[in-house]
Amino acid sequence: MFEAQQEFQKIAGSSGIYKEQAQLYLKQTIPDAFSSVLWGRIVVPPIGCGSDQGPSSLTISADASCAQLDGPLQWNGKPIVDFPDVANQAGKLPYTLRLWVTADQRGKVKIDRDGNVDEAFFSKAKDASEHWRTTVPMSGGKPVSVRFPLYIIFRR
Repeated sequence: MFEAQQEFQKIAGSSGIYKEQAQLYLKQTIPDAFSSVLWGRIVVPPIGCGSDQGPSSLTISADASCAQLDGPLQWNGKPIVDFPDVANQAGKLPYTLRLWVTADQRGKVKIDRDGNVDEAFFSKAKDASEHWRTTVPMSGGKPVSVRFPLYIIFRR
């Protein structure tokens, strides 16, 4: 792993076409992987409002659609979720937790289940979400609330 990180540092310090991708990998991907593997936590994926970032790319809102937002909706900080104890049981991982996330006019987050979910995984996400915040969703210069799906994939 250390050798791979050194290679990414070389690329990130160069002027090549992969410089920005290597910088992102060093800044976010490697630390997120260590967080998950070493400390039994997973970093919540970025909000994919208006992009092609997977299940969270579709935004449904009470006040504004994704396209109506003045700027991208992003997490403030790095939201994490602890693995539940049941994750150590055979056959529990990988597990995809499907959620609906509502960010209010202040960026405060509330989560709801999306269909049937494992209660242990949902409970950990619910507890963690008390500390999650987003940038303030704005539309037409005014704060709005948004609701979007989010998939968190737990794996070792």
